[in-house]
Amino acid sequence: MANRNNTDRRRFIYDSLMKLSERSPLIQITPLEVKPGWPPDKYQIDYRCRSITGIEVDGQPIFGENHRMKIYLDRDYPRTEPHMTFVTPIWHPNISSEEPRQVCTDKAKTWWVGKEIADLVIQVGEMLQYKHYHALNEPPFPQDSTVAAWVLNYAEPQGLLGPKKPVDRRSLLKSHRIRQNNEQKMESRIKLGVPVQNSAENDYFVCPGCGLQTHHSNIKMVKGGRS
Repeated sequence: MANRNNTDRRRFIYDSLMKLSERSPLIQITPLEVKPGWPPDKYQIDYRCRSITGIEVDGQPIFGENHRMKIYLDRDYPRTEPHMTFVTPIWHPNISSEEPRQVCTDKAKTWWVGKEIADLVIQVGEMLQYKHYHALNEPPFPQDSTVAAWVLNYAEPQGLLGPKKPVDRRSLLKSHRIRQNNEQKMESRIKLGVPVQNSAENDYFVCPGCGLQTHHSNIKMVKGGRS
């Protein structure tokens, strides 16, 4: 029973990660080492957001927009957070700049058994954008003390970044404007009394007069229109 629950959970993770990949213009997710009939436990996460990959001799940041991370759901998952390591260079106080480039997300506060992996992937992406970082030498302590010192002694004083100044302000998910446009299209369809779709992709009809919503299977065609 435990093995079946574990398999079902991994299938749910796969579905949610594929949906995240579709929803995000800045995140691409690829399953690794897939076995036929079994949900994967390893994924490659490609981020297309702006981040810092290193620094010049004079301390100036080197920016990049292509970052690759691998995530592995080992036997201890979900009791413990999945293993996350970056394949490409990254310069962040909570990610090791030296191999194996492990990610620190302050597990004690941010990880719980029910947390979705898709949320974790977004959390790491926002770390890359410097929307979230911890550089102070206090709990939970930086993962990379060299990068933390650079942030505190150079980057923040120079105004290169800060708690309210990320290096990339873009949303990792589709913009509000796109959602707003979709909502406006939906409203137009409702006013016209034409089919709209819910999140499960099922066709529904909304009456333009009373606003009643019903599934198409419940609609009968009669002379002069629908009933």
